[in-house]
Amino acid sequence: MAERLSAVGWVERVNFVRKTSDAKVQVSANYRYPVAMVPQGDGYVLVDAHRVRLPGSYRYEPTWKLVQGVSAEAPESGAVWSGEDLAAGLAVLDRIARESFAYQVAGVDVENYAGRVDPYRSHLFLMTDRSDGRIAWGSALGQEVEENLAEQKLALLRANYRETGRVDADHLVIDISTFPDRITIPGA
Repeated sequence: MAERLSAVGWVERVNFVRKTSDAKVQVSANYRYPVAMVPQGDGYVLVDAHRVRLPGSYRYEPTWKLVQGVSAEAPESGAVWSGEDLAAGLAVLDRIARESFAYQVAGVDVENYAGRVDPYRSHLFLMTDRSDGRIAWGSALGQEVEENLAEQKLALLRANYRETGRVDADHLVIDISTFPDRITIPGA
């Protein structure tokens, strides 16, 4: 039974399975919890914080964070998703998760991860809860070169939220990657 339970994508680790004296079975296991949705085909799949694909295919649900633009196809349920773009998106979402403005961030777009589409454009974009709302984040965590570090970017987002009530400072698109003391508004 422990082997069969270990094969279920929702189960991270089976601690024990034992039969009790009254012919019942006790199971202790650690479970995986979804942290984001990733578009795949006509639906979405869930992943945990370690990039493990969880069972099932789902419709879009706005209460879940979205990681859009992942290049690799989804693995089998219970397997780790290959590719650093998903890891980069999940890492940014993890940094934002405990912020007071987190509910205004719908997800992260990793399509241009490492500049694979356009090396001159932001590699990651936060998607806001507004249609087409974007925040140019810049490079993945730990890959910043001549740009704000994550804590500086978060400080700008906190200031936006504190001053305007919006993480995006009430603009459709902003950039937080360049200047440590202010945002920029592309095209303005």
